[in-house]
Amino acid sequence: MKGKWICIGILIGAFVVSSVWGVMHIFEVGKVDPVDGQVSLPTESAVPQPYGEEKDIRITLYFGDETASHLVPEQRNIKVTNEKDLPKLVMDELIKGPKTTNGIAVVDKDTKLNSVKRTDNVAVVDFGDNFEALNTGGSSRERLCLYAIVNSLTELDNIDKVKLSVNGKILDLFGQMELLEPLVKNNDIIGSKN
Repeated sequence: MKGKWICIGILIGAFVVSSVWGVMHIFEVGKVDPVDGQVSLPTESAVPQPYGEEKDIRITLYFGDETASHLVPEQRNIKVTNEKDLPKLVMDELIKGPKTTNGIAVVDKDTKLNSVKRTDNVAVVDFGDNFEALNTGGSSRERLCLYAIVNSLTELDNIDKVKLSVNGKILDLFGQMELLEPLVKNNDIIGSKN
């Protein structure tokens, strides 16, 4: 009989310890809503979250200058409902071209954009088959095109580098330019705003 009480005591003790640990773990990794008692687990800070409603975001895009030797910045507001969509929306706006007379489009407006995905602060921009045919043809043009993309995307939080791909295949060459490493923002190619 004494052994039975010891077993019951051990079981009750184990239950209490596991319950306390579970409650502590909830408070450690999540929050309990005091009204409904629901546990909300934290999201990873690196994972973009929905804004919940449409939000105006100011972005900086880069276009060619009138001499086609430098990039000039253009700021514009866009509407965004989910932060994860922001890199693709930036690329959509870049492909549309400049809205001011100070810039010249350096990414052809007929360029097909498949997707933009971000992993560990690297954006991978995936284009359709026509990307290279529409956007190559001379090292100056290629350089402006590449850095218009890279500089525009690296203006966003959590993007430091950019890789380009066509239909899922990472490019190691774009026209005459080697792309062996992810590209980083190039401040030297930025001219002054007129």
